[in-house]
Amino acid sequence: MSEGTHPRPDFAKHYPPDPHLERALAAYVAGDFAKAGRCARALRAHEDPTIRASAIDLEGRTHPARLSVALLGLAVTIAIAVAAYWLVRGR
Repeated sequence: MSEGTHPRPDFAKHYPPDPHLERALAAYVAGDFAKAGRCARALRAHEDPTIRASAIDLEGRTHPARLSVALLGLAVTIAIAVAAYWLVRGR
């Protein structure tokens, strides 16, 4: 990934230069979080500890936040409860 193609996100400014890590970052910047996660998981066994740490950090950024998932579940539950109440009690 050249500097003009995709600028690095701020969190990745300290990542070491590595072609495989750059490929994962390019996928992340393009919005392909599944590919970025797969590339990062493949780098978790890298012999360089800085690349390994960067890959673990990048992989963690491809997963949704637990709070977001919990709030989404709560919103869906409330919507189902309101709809069920509306159907049972009438309009």
